[in-house]
Amino acid sequence: MNIRFLSPCLSDVTARARAIKFGRTMFPAAVDLFDDQDNQVAVAQVNYIILENLGGRFKMNITYREGRNEDCSKLAEFIYIASDGVVEFLFRDLIPGHSPQQIVAHNIRKDTGYYTYKNTIVAEEGRIVVGTSFFYPACYHVISEEMKQFFPEDRLEHLKHVLSIRVENSLYLDTLCVDEKFRGNGVGGKLISLTKKKAAEDGFNALSLVALADNTDAHRLYYRCGFEIVSPVAMEPHELIPHEGGAYLMGCNLE
Repeated sequence: MNIRFLSPCLSDVTARARAIKFGRTMFPAAVDLFDDQDNQVAVAQVNYIILENLGGRFKMNITYREGRNEDCSKLAEFIYIASDGVVEFLFRDLIPGHSPQQIVAHNIRKDTGYYTYKNTIVAEEGRIVVGTSFFYPACYHVISEEMKQFFPEDRLEHLKHVLSIRVENSLYLDTLCVDEKFRGNGVGGKLISLTKKKAAEDGFNALSLVALADNTDAHRLYYRCGFEIVSPVAMEPHELIPHEGGAYLMGCNLE
């Protein structure tokens, strides 16, 4: 392994490997080295690490914590991915020089209100955020006056059912997303479990969400975690939201 030092180091070092892409038996990884003051002092070339035979799975050191302000760019990326085109449809060309993802990142940086990084739980592998759940009380899942002033009327009209349907007295799971390299290893289920715990602690009767009707992979996860379909949600296809069948309002009773 070739190591390139970024600064002088006179102490022992800690190596932290970051998986780039997982395979069944090996994966390429980048390695960062930190001194005893936790300053990064070196980087290593990408290497292939052989995995133990774990029946198609690999050992991971995933930890879970509340979201932080410094996570906002990554959280916005996950929100964008999980929306399957909805964020692009709503935010495109609204602020010159800013992408929809950048606008979302700016919005969730605030410390107050419901649309904030403080309403997230993140999954972390090493120092890398690999998944998140983003949630808020379902009473805020409405087309507000603030939204009417910001978004074009035709966009809100197209999504009026998706943006307003809800399960009363529930915590609304706006986003659940896991980096594709870490999917299939229980991260999504753990994020849902922790979000359920948060909902119960805050006095909600249920956890709710809206899932696109053709996202069958997500449905399987939600069913395993105790969700049921509450109601179909009408939504016409659009070139930026290329999905058929609308969506489903789903809920999981916590009582």
